Amino acid sequence: MVGVAPGSAAAAKGFRRGDVILRVGPSAVAEPSDVSRMVTKARDNGRLSVVFQVTRGDNRRFVAVPFG
Repeated sequence: MVGVAPGSAAAAKGFRRGDVILRVGPSAVAEPSDVSRMVTKARDNGRLSVVFQVTRGDNRRFVAVPFG
């Protein structure tokens, strides 16, 4: 990530600059633009949140972020 908006749902879930998003839901992220496309698709399909697989250094975790 190049940045996280202060006060956003992502910030509240602990996302930080430098985190690497590996997956959005079941789909692998190949390039940064995939993330916004996948999030938009999930929202348009009526999802209330989306699950990210994120790595920070040697740590990998799953984070569910609700749509605001």
